[in-house]
Amino acid sequence: MAAYSEVKKVLVLCQRSHGTSTSGRGTVEDLIVPLINDTVHRLIGEGADIEYLTDNVGNRDGGATYVFTLDDNPSNEASVEFIASHESYYSLIILNTCPLIFMDYWLISRLLKPDGSIYFANFPTIGSESLTDLLSSKRVHDKIAEAFDPVPDTNMRLYIKKQFHGEAGLMRTGKISKRRKVSKRRKVSKRRKVSKRRKVSKRRKVSKRRKVSKRRKTNYTI
Repeated sequence: MAAYSEVKKVLVLCQRSHGTSTSGRGTVEDLIVPLINDTVHRLIGEGADIEYLTDNVGNRDGGATYVFTLDDNPSNEASVEFIASHESYYSLIILNTCPLIFMDYWLISRLLKPDGSIYFANFPTIGSESLTDLLSSKRVHDKIAEAFDPVPDTNMRLYIKKQFHGEAGLMRTGKISKRRKVSKRRKVSKRRKVSKRRKVSKRRKVSKRRKVSKRRKTNYTI
């Protein structure tokens, strides 16, 4: 009996699955989908189930598996339901021509399995220097680094999900902020105690000086 093999799930963000290309020189199926299929095969092997998500189909003949903006805003019911049913679901997420500086990488990491990864692409362009420059910029790099670690020798295209987020992860859940508030209160209370001691010691010194001066005056009068 053949061993059961789980079908790996792949999500392509910011990309339609079919329709006329934005350049108008062909279709998405002919220009972009084959490149995505080749990338998926190279990264995780054959037989993967590939889904597409975009917030805009672009024209009447365009389409995707899911059409909505991916965020966790409570008013965005379609996205909230999607996130709830797809946590730790995908083995690979491809970001194709996405606005990288505006992407929520924490949210994307929630959709990935523990050993999942993300791949940055600019299809149908291959080996884009502009994409490399963008991934090298500090703002984009720092945002990605909150939730992902780069895979060496991939020209900053492939990143794997962080296993332990540390303090940054605690900040995301609000636990670290609570700890910081507690430590802040301790510091404040410590300062208050110190200031209180200083005030007390100051009063004692003042009262002592007054007593001494009073005695001196008395002796002088006598």
